[in-house]
Amino acid sequence: RLLQPCKYWLNEGHCAKGAACPFAHHAAGSEALAAKAQWVRDRRAQRRKLATDAGDPHARSGGAQRKSQRAKQFAAFVSRSLGGPQTLNEGSGVLDVAGGRGAVAFELIESHGVRTTVIDPRPARLTKQQHKRVKARGGAKGSGVPDSISACLTPQLWQAPQPASGGSGEAQEQEQEQGQGGIDPAIVARIRSCSAVVGMHPDQATDAIVDLACELGLPFALAPCCVFPRLFDHRRLPQDDAESPGGRVETREQLIRYLCHRADDAARRRGHAVPPCEVTHLPFEGANAIVFRRPPGLPPATTERPTDENTDSVADDKPSGLDAAIATILGE
Repeated sequence: RLLQPCKYWLNEGHCAKGAACPFAHHAAGSEALAAKAQWVRDRRAQRRKLATDAGDPHARSGGAQRKSQRAKQFAAFVSRSLGGPQTLNEGSGVLDVAGGRGAVAFELIESHGVRTTVIDPRPARLTKQQHKRVKARGGAKGSGVPDSISACLTPQLWQAPQPASGGSGEAQEQEQEQGQGGIDPAIVARIRSCSAVVGMHPDQATDAIVDLACELGLPFALAPCCVFPRLFDHRRLPQDDAESPGGRVETREQLIRYLCHRADDAARRRGHAVPPCEVTHLPFEGANAIVFRRPPGLPPATTERPTDENTDSVADDKPSGLDAAIATILGE
């Protein structure tokens, strides 16, 4: 029986495990190529089925776009669902948590005119295609990189006390420069004055996004991805959960329900007059469920429909790993 192909060998052309890998590393040949192509098709079909079973309408209809479109889709959703550019540009603008290279922030800035700051240990930097977009609009060489804070979002960061306004002398000057605990007061001020908190697949920063938004009474939007049930063993579903009352959070669907309960419960405890959390799906492949809260005064929509801007394809975007694998295997 033909072994299942190794996904690392298939997508990257090499595997760190070498001969010890329990999956097949096929050499070139028509039979091996056909087996690889079938495996890719089966894998994509399985992903679509899982997404459909989880309630994703785009997977059911076949309308999900490539992963390369997700930053564009998410940024457009944030702009239209969290108050629009005028509201989102208040204060220090949007805070994009665990934003990596700044793909979402770039789209918010370039496509929607929304001032955005990335917070991530890695510095924000543009791709070649993003540099081309900046150049096409007349931007200077090297410009267009979103502002960024090189840090992980934790309560210690946004709850750090800011320096007192009174007093004078060298001690106060040093306090203003360094803040308490070595945290720059300017960073604390930028975080606490943001207009909304967002995160596309923020992983370990998922709970922090909800906690920051709830503490400040802000709108937020996040696309949960990895669950990390052992790392976040404290997560528990509410006792009134229909499927697993008080159970541990072990799946993405459970994480979504947990986040909604956590946010709504925190808002009640703090007395914030904010709308309840909502959940929708955006039309891109992968983890596309969005947990979000609108600003007060904005009515909830029964269905989030992609605009023309969301459905435009980008001709020079690179295809996803699975798309590239199929094209390579079939000689396209």
